[in-house]
Amino acid sequence: MDRLIAATESAMAASGGDPVEQLRSLASAYLQWANEHPAHYNAVRNPEVVRCASPGLKAKMMRFAEKQRATLRQAQAAGWMVEVDLDLLMFQFVATLVGSATVISDPLYREVLGPICAPDRVGDIVERAFPRMTASPRFGEQARTRG
Repeated sequence: MDRLIAATESAMAASGGDPVEQLRSLASAYLQWANEHPAHYNAVRNPEVVRCASPGLKAKMMRFAEKQRATLRQAQAAGWMVEVDLDLLMFQFVATLVGSATVISDPLYREVLGPICAPDRVGDIVERAFPRMTASPRFGEQARTRG
């Protein structure tokens, strides 16, 4: 888990001060890491492993989640997805990220879905799942219709 968190934190730091870009960089790094280390990612996300996690690992996961929540809060303060409750937005972010990474790293999905799971398609997945704040002049309207 340390390597996954380090990869995402490094990407966030390199993305500058825009919280939406930090979230997109986190998502990109997370998916890239899952794609490059599928066996390790599946072990980290295994419910039995998580259920038996040490207090130290649980604390790291809680800090990682809180950093995501804080960045989502900053993104909302900047005008991104302001119509969505923060808890719901956090759920959506985590579910989309973990779900996408699970699909990318699972051998069966990789075989069934083929090229979309290739490392060079991670950017396309992030673009679709986590749009930029300026992706559409009506983005706020799109956010209202999602909830």
